[in-house]
Amino acid sequence: MADEGWHPVRESWQPYPEGELFLPAERYCGDFDVRSTPVFSDVRSRVVSRWDSGGARETEYAGPLLVDATNTSTGESARLDLSGRALTLQRPDGSLAVYETRGPVGFGWPTGSVGLSQGYYVFRGRHVVEFPVGAPRRLVVDQGPETDVCARLR
Repeated sequence: MADEGWHPVRESWQPYPEGELFLPAERYCGDFDVRSTPVFSDVRSRVVSRWDSGGARETEYAGPLLVDATNTSTGESARLDLSGRALTLQRPDGSLAVYETRGPVGFGWPTGSVGLSQGYYVFRGRHVVEFPVGAPRRLVVDQGPETDVCARLR
């Protein structure tokens, strides 16, 4: 990422509408799909720095978010508070390089990722996940508990 310059901007907070998420079994919970449906959301985002090309380099997210996570096979459901904060670092091409959370934040951990078992988690505390080009995501900072939502919905 050193091949392109960047500059701080601290743009205004904007609404960041959270939509329904579908987490397929084979990628996350193994034997059942999960549907995450927002119950209440007032999440906001703002660009903190931009690449000289104009693309977002760092984006911050914050605000209240409650979702219902549902095992689509059994109907078992859990209400999750995901009202934490996150900061993302994007590469010049827009792809995700780093995702830092200060939970509670929901995070899918697909098959083949490094640092946790496959699943869908609520991260509390501080977690940093790297997304190396051509390699699986990996947990590089783990300073807080993780709740295994898949286990809760079984």
